[in-house]
Amino acid sequence: MRSAVIIFLILFSTVLAAQNSDTLYNESDLQTFVKIKSLSVTSGLNIDSIIQKVVYISGISIDRLQEIIKNGFNEKSEILTESEKKSLLLFQDAQTNYAKNKRERLMYLCKKENMSVEKYEFLHTKFIKSISFQQSLLPLFKLQQAER
Repeated sequence: MRSAVIIFLILFSTVLAAQNSDTLYNESDLQTFVKIKSLSVTSGLNIDSIIQKVVYISGISIDRLQEIIKNGFNEKSEILTESEKKSLLLFQDAQTNYAKNKRERLMYLCKKENMSVEKYEFLHTKFIKSISFQQSLLPLFKLQQAER
């Protein structure tokens, strides 16, 4: 009898946990999430534009900068010229500023649309991990795009 009660409690708590994750947001939250996501994606900044700016400022070729970055990810050591070191530092600074600006923009949009950053990040994580969740939001993204 005691084991039956324990099994029942475990199953019941699992069902409640599953229901709880879906009740953490409502339709209005989903619309707001889609609006913020759409606005944050269309900011005009991305890693490609950062690389182009660094290439323009430093005079290094795009291929060489990408090779240096790739070797850094693969932890391959190589000798860099002073201008290549400068280019890499410019890229790292620009990348840091990009991440900072992206975060600030997200915080601004969340505040403007009255959604907590935590709720946005919860929905964003779910969005990244679940194709079915992405597909369920597709009509909202289409509606958001039509409104612009």
